[in-house]
Amino acid sequence: MKKIKIEFTNERIIPASGLAVVGAILGKCDFVKRCNRMDVTPNRSQHQIKNGDVLLTYIGLLTMGKPAYESVHEFDDDPDFYKYALGIVRSIPSEETLRQRMDDIGSSMRSYILAKKHPDAQGQWHCTGKTSKRLCAGGYRCHTL
Repeated sequence: MKKIKIEFTNERIIPASGLAVVGAILGKCDFVKRCNRMDVTPNRSQHQIKNGDVLLTYIGLLTMGKPAYESVHEFDDDPDFYKYALGIVRSIPSEETLRQRMDDIGSSMRSYILAKKHPDAQGQWHCTGKTSKRLCAGGYRCHTL
């Protein structure tokens, strides 16, 4: 991967340039790998565009202050820059794909997100909702992602 060079300047700053920093930060963790392993649509075995690429695209839109799905068309102006800056592997999803997959991801994670959680004595968080799967060492009902 190429190195990104950051310089101070008095020139006009392009808003999309901050995406490279966000992409570099997300590239240092296993965020994309974990997202790609999520099974959000049980009726399909493989997607042409991975979950990680969908989420990176939407994070890029949010970083630019554009939460609307149709704003993804701005990526069409320079797709190579956006793919490189955000670390998108395959391709930038269309507006429709972005909307549908974000809905699927939200639906598949709803029970986990809405589960009631509480900390134990060590400060670790545990679920106590209907999504609970097993009892942990402290006797709490836990759900692991």
